[in-house]
Amino acid sequence: MGKRRANAVIQNPNGELVCLVDSDKDVSKIANDLGCDFCQSYREAIEREDIDAVVVAVPNNLHARISIDSMNKGKHVFCEKPLARNGDEAKSMVEASIRNSVYLKAGSNVRFFKNILKAKEIIDNAELGDILFTRSWIGHGGWNLKKESWFLDPNQVGGGTLLDNGCHLVDILRWFTGEIRECLGYCSTLFHPIKDLEDNAMAILIGENNVPSFLQSSWMEWNGYLYMEVYGQKGVLRVDNRGENDKTILDFIGTSQPKIFDYSKSPKTSFKDEIDNFIEYVQANKQPQPTGYDGMRAVQIIEGIYESAKTGSRVKVLSDDDVRLKKMLNARPC
Repeated sequence: MGKRRANAVIQNPNGELVCLVDSDKDVSKIANDLGCDFCQSYREAIEREDIDAVVVAVPNNLHARISIDSMNKGKHVFCEKPLARNGDEAKSMVEASIRNSVYLKAGSNVRFFKNILKAKEIIDNAELGDILFTRSWIGHGGWNLKKESWFLDPNQVGGGTLLDNGCHLVDILRWFTGEIRECLGYCSTLFHPIKDLEDNAMAILIGENNVPSFLQSSWMEWNGYLYMEVYGQKGVLRVDNRGENDKTILDFIGTSQPKIFDYSKSPKTSFKDEIDNFIEYVQANKQPQPTGYDGMRAVQIIEGIYESAKTGSRVKVLSDDDVRLKKMLNARPC
């Protein structure tokens, strides 16, 4: 993932790849190929005055530490998803961005899928009318669960498929329908030989306006990768990323011909588009999307789903402190 992001920086005419950081000396060969410096210590890199922003693409247990140390040095941060292993880590990252008046962006290349952007446009234009409910799923067959992978270490990863893939879906649902205040969840491990991590999770999310959303995240999703349905007063919106599909389908009540926006043959540029957006927004002194707060909320909601799965009860996932933090974020100078 780090190499993919590095290449995207190189391709941006307004960005410069200054340095790669990795504890593995062999990465120096990649840095040499990319024409940039190499460091084995991120602490050394963030001391450099010629570095304005840091892309954090490391195992989840290192996200908070590296991001906070970088922000304390005045660097803007693009942190890969999930923002952190838990809500406390994520909150400390958002607080660091406010304290240091720098931008924190949560990674979400899914927001830059062409059919997701079209769906957002349709929703924002109120073509569906008021949203009534949503159904969605996300996942893959568990390609990341290889022997010796850090994805198998609960301490490093923080959670299973729900935190790994589900964070994308929770973020998109908040983006489409608004804030989430309660959840009810269920998790299981039925196929992959993993310990203390779920390979399947289901949840019902309740928004502030009482709109319910059902979601599933799975490492047994052989068909991959994402499918959503958003039901409104006027019809239904389908976001189809199953297999090779990249479509947005809008069906109005009482019509027989849906509007189909098909991007399946278009180049897949979401990772590049996201880096381009980050560079453009930081240089314009604007908050890149999704924000660190968005990333924090996705982690908090997933944490609530885990709690609900253990207790069997509905869990509140929006606090007065979360609302206060958002107001501080919106009011801060940058």
